[in-house]
Amino acid sequence: MLTAYMHNVSFGVIGMMLYALFISFLQMNGRDDVLKTSLAVMIISNLALDLFFVEVMKSGMGGLGLATSISNILAMVTALFGVLNSEKHKPVVYLHAGDYDFACLPEMAKLGSTQVAFNLAIAFRSFALNILLMKSGGTDAVAVMTVLNMVSCFIGMIPTGIAGTVLMLGSIFNGEKNRRAIEELYVYAMKIAMIMSAVAILLTIIFAPQIAAVFYSSGSLTWSLTIPMLRIFIWFVVFSSVNSIIQKIHQSQGEVLLSNVLSITENLIIVAGAFVLSTAIGTNGVWLAYPVGNIINLGIMFILIWFEIKRRPGTIADLMSVGTKNEIPAVNMYTNEISSTEDVVRTSDEIMNFCTERALSRETGYMAALSVEEMAGNIIRYGFVNKRKHSINVYMIVDNGALTMRIRDDCMMFDTVQYMEQFTQTDKTKNIGIKLVADTAKEMKCQRLIGFNYLTISF
Repeated sequence: MLTAYMHNVSFGVIGMMLYALFISFLQMNGRDDVLKTSLAVMIISNLALDLFFVEVMKSGMGGLGLATSISNILAMVTALFGVLNSEKHKPVVYLHAGDYDFACLPEMAKLGSTQVAFNLAIAFRSFALNILLMKSGGTDAVAVMTVLNMVSCFIGMIPTGIAGTVLMLGSIFNGEKNRRAIEELYVYAMKIAMIMSAVAILLTIIFAPQIAAVFYSSGSLTWSLTIPMLRIFIWFVVFSSVNSIIQKIHQSQGEVLLSNVLSITENLIIVAGAFVLSTAIGTNGVWLAYPVGNIINLGIMFILIWFEIKRRPGTIADLMSVGTKNEIPAVNMYTNEISSTEDVVRTSDEIMNFCTERALSRETGYMAALSVEEMAGNIIRYGFVNKRKHSINVYMIVDNGALTMRIRDDCMMFDTVQYMEQFTQTDKTKNIGIKLVADTAKEMKCQRLIGFNYLTISF
């Protein structure tokens, strides 16, 4: 049984890991349509194949492993359409055979190790829990596990989605050395997570019989086992969200050790808890292990942070381990909101004065002011085209004599760097202002995250 399950799961591991990677790319590319489709493909195919291999083909644990592998591969292939460059869709992040830089592999391996550890731990957890369920409740309990996996895919979007957003925005704020923004992101993410978790818990508890009836006939044994599973398991979402947010805050600062350790311990603790609790109270103990395991993992996280900062965590900054390396003195920071051409002119003048007061060269001040005039001006002319209210945020820091500017807008997806590539060096009359900024800047890059364009320029 173990050999069959592990063998059938193994060939789908690559699909599972690639799909986890593609999810981040889809969010950056604004392809929510492909993301939702791929999730639906994974959930529906997993449920259908579980039932087919277990109930029809009588394949047992090996069938469950095969269903998992096929559903992960199908989801990965579906997501692939959102990370390929095409004439119709111009993604911000896409696969291109000529752009691989193998010199970056060590850093990529370090940053991706958390997801690898998590995926391996998930595979082990799935196998172990199915074994425990088979022993404590037989095939009916294993069938209920199929529902849990499907519900987990839906409800799990709360911690997964919030954590993914925290990781992306946290990485930007960490690059900006904006400690205050990181703390505000943490507080806001926690509030959203608590509200969404409370709604999910309330609805699941109330409508558990109706949800169970979607999968199994009312009054059947499997239906009766599914109802308590839903009402017990759903509590995991609160503690999983807290776990995920804190982990991603650390990961966004390049501190992957905590995330790696907790990604593994979370799943091991759930398995250990399921073994103890199922022995004590039967099948319901497996469902209870999910929230209990996440609570214990929170305690482990608290202790690890305590050791890291060498004092008991008592503030938000302590929990995030945000130190002075992520902080720029307020006197060396500038931020402003732009909503009109008048704001562009005013901001340009303020930036010139800001640079002069901090003893930056006249050329740097001029180019920073020109960047706002050109970039923000173009956003207003071409992005403020519908009746919805738009805004532009300009954020700038001076760190060790170097100037970094970030311009954020909520308009249509637009990659300035990619846009410039279509003009040749001999095309002198096209976008001369943007060209001047691009030629003068040390670095210019664009990102598209959760509906916002981020343009970062370094001088």
